[in-house]
Amino acid sequence: MPVAPDAPVTPPAALILAFDFGERRIGVAVGNTGTCTATAVGVLPARGTPDWEAVSRCVREWSPDRAVVGLPYNMDGTETL
Repeated sequence: MPVAPDAPVTPPAALILAFDFGERRIGVAVGNTGTCTATAVGVLPARGTPDWEAVSRCVREWSPDRAVVGLPYNMDGTETL
């Protein structure tokens, strides 16, 4: 069956690996654009600087299509240290 030229194209689902950087901890979550869901999967130590080997292990383990880096916030909207 041919597709109409103006039919919307749905992109394939992508796996997103997200990091929330703080000075003491780095939160890690995995999201899926197909289901519009995300799940926390762990916390990495930071101690002032990221544990880059731990970050690399996450990337190798999850093989994400995209990565997102953000800053964590407290429930009141202030930045977390």
